Amino acid sequence: MAHSKKSSTRTPKAMCLAATFFACAWLGATPVYAQLSERYFAEQQNPPMQVCVAVFYPTTGTLEELIALRREGLMPATDLLVVGVYHEKEIGDYQAARRYVEERQLDWVQFHRISGDLSPANIYQDNSCRNDFAQIVRLSDGAILFGGPDIPPQCYGHKTHLATAIKDVYRHYLDLTFVFYLLGGSQNNAHRPLLAEAPDYPLLGICLGAQTINVATGGTLVQDIWQVTYGKQTYEDVLRLGPERWHTNPYRGLYPDARLLGYHLHHIRLKQEGFFCQSLGFSPSDAPLVVSSHHQAVDKPGRGIVVAATSMDGRVVEAITHRTFKNVLGVQFHPDFPILWDAELRFRFTPEGEETSIRALLEADAPGLAFNRAVWIWFFGKAAERHRSRS
Repeated sequence: MAHSKKSSTRTPKAMCLAATFFACAWLGATPVYAQLSERYFAEQQNPPMQVCVAVFYPTTGTLEELIALRREGLMPATDLLVVGVYHEKEIGDYQAARRYVEERQLDWVQFHRISGDLSPANIYQDNSCRNDFAQIVRLSDGAILFGGPDIPPQCYGHKTHLATAIKDVYRHYLDLTFVFYLLGGSQNNAHRPLLAEAPDYPLLGICLGAQTINVATGGTLVQDIWQVTYGKQTYEDVLRLGPERWHTNPYRGLYPDARLLGYHLHHIRLKQEGFFCQSLGFSPSDAPLVVSSHHQAVDKPGRGIVVAATSMDGRVVEAITHRTFKNVLGVQFHPDFPILWDAELRFRFTPEGEETSIRALLEADAPGLAFNRAVWIWFFGKAAERHRSRS
């Protein structure tokens, strides 16, 4: 898969701060936690001594992603507590996740199960999860929403496209109402956002997580990029769009027996006035390389949502931030996949192509690797700042 090589003319602020951040913020011995909890936030009176991050959808796959970030030095190896948050009616196998934690003695992981009654009728209203959400914001230093399946269009007032695949409604109900409680939205102007009292609280949404931030604040989604945005009905027509417009690998659909990677790498365009240029020190000329695996995207922005990056043709939103709450970031691409960091893992993207590693492609196309790393350095840096300000 050919990409033009870009070179960055500026050293991102996030990269300059990285050495100081990891040298100073995370020193100390690894703490020993109590027995694995099912309702961690409900059992605590005071914020933990460690930096605490709430992670939604804490399956074994999500935990493996966090471990890979830790191994890469992008997530603190000490003095950090991760609390996995989920709804008891989600279809995720959280018993398997608990066994995973216990068997590997991950003493930096706890769980918080939520059991409130949720439906499209009450996710943007005062509901029975409000106490859980207030405790999460009070006791944690930030939250991460990971990727996943399509949001039910009913949650943003649309009919369901034939290409939309809904798999786990309670996961969406929980994530949407949590973000609504944090940020507020046009669905209910009377609601006072929790972050009005905690504006420094960092929230990172990845792929589905970015879409959740937009929908929860009153925005909508494009339900299928190839069909709706580009008007294409076949894989053959999609191929002719060119790689910068794919967002997932169309060759995977055409050659199912070729053992091709379904993910796709493409460049994104950073807005001069947006988050990455203004806060992380990147330039619009950088056009970093990212990894994508999605067919939906932000359409109408929600209340307070600002577009920070797009596809190279400007037609697909690739990153969003919040106008009022400056530590909110949603990215449509995937800086979380473990395959970004492992140079030994090699893949083919086309039937005739040679195997290569994603890390090698990112390293060869500056500032691809530095850009993906910067997302994590920013998030955990903000979580550490919030923790220090409350200590």
